[in-house]
Amino acid sequence: MLFRSALKLDPNFGVAKASLGEACWRKYAITKDKRWTDKAKAECDAAVTLGNAGAAGHICLGLVNTGAGQYREAVVQFQRAVELEPGNESAAIGLASALEHEGAIDDAERAYQRVVDSHPQSYFAYNSMGGFYYRRSDYEKAIQMFQKVTQLAPEGYVGYLNLGGTYNDVGRFLEAIEPLKKSVALRPSYLHEPGYVLPWTAPNERSGCHLPGSGQAGSQTVCDLGQSGRGTILRRIPAGSTEVLSHGC
Repeated sequence: MLFRSALKLDPNFGVAKASLGEACWRKYAITKDKRWTDKAKAECDAAVTLGNAGAAGHICLGLVNTGAGQYREAVVQFQRAVELEPGNESAAIGLASALEHEGAIDDAERAYQRVVDSHPQSYFAYNSMGGFYYRRSDYEKAIQMFQKVTQLAPEGYVGYLNLGGTYNDVGRFLEAIEPLKKSVALRPSYLHEPGYVLPWTAPNERSGCHLPGSGQAGSQTVCDLGQSGRGTILRRIPAGSTEVLSHGC
């Protein structure tokens, strides 16, 4: 790992320790092996103790604390990161997320808005705020944010995926078609990555085929992936239909 190589050359390289801590935490997120959380926290703490990592060590601790459900401590760490580097987008988004997790919704919204205002050309900022509104069921505002993401990053699939998924969730099925097709065209392989669940599918549904609501037939449009997952087709199922959608996507 590059971070370990850097630390062999300079054991007091705080940013490398913070980066290693983040890498360990993300390893835990994948494996759920608690050893990685202990390693992550140790590296993050070391980065802060060295005093030369800037915001990176505090961002690292903020991520670990958020993931561990220690939201108040996460807020403290991200606030410190923002104080050290006011223009650090990751620190600002981390703070907004920690506030949201803590339940300070108004403060979180203001924090997300500050990120957008400070980074008006960042699709990541708009996508983060769109996610916030989506989780609050404020779908119209979420749509506005995701639309902005597609404008700022037209070659990225994430904005189209979130925009199309949100349209689908609020029943604007025809409007969902193009962004969903675009997301699949931009990254068809994403549909086949292990553990991926399309955001517009029913709970525990891992195919691209979905009946709205709880998965029962209705009068709404459903998602069916075309051959090789390279196209997204929405088709209408009549109310009361017993038709079974093909799951051979």
